[in-house]
Amino acid sequence: MSFYSPDRDKLIEVIETNVTLRVNGKVYETDLGAKHDAELGWAPDSSRFFVTWTETGELGPWHTQVYAVDDAGIREIPNIGEIAQKDFEHRVSRVSDPEGV
Repeated sequence: MSFYSPDRDKLIEVIETNVTLRVNGKVYETDLGAKHDAELGWAPDSSRFFVTWTETGELGPWHTQVYAVDDAGIREIPNIGEIAQKDFEHRVSRVSDPEGV
């Protein structure tokens, strides 16, 4: 599978459990290949991508990781999963109890 960034300058390639990022002719290895039920999406400006995955399947704990991508390569943005989870919980609580907000 291949996942181009919106600007088509970056490419995530998945071959079995090997996941690489290609940017400007350079290839960067990642540790993303062993993620269970993983989903990947790019930011509209192609500067970042996210991966959501679970440890054990649908009922297991879910995780979110965000990576910044530029000419120097790839780096994970730390602790983003906690921020995303709090935002998600806030949005769900507003939908499930709109009068209580």
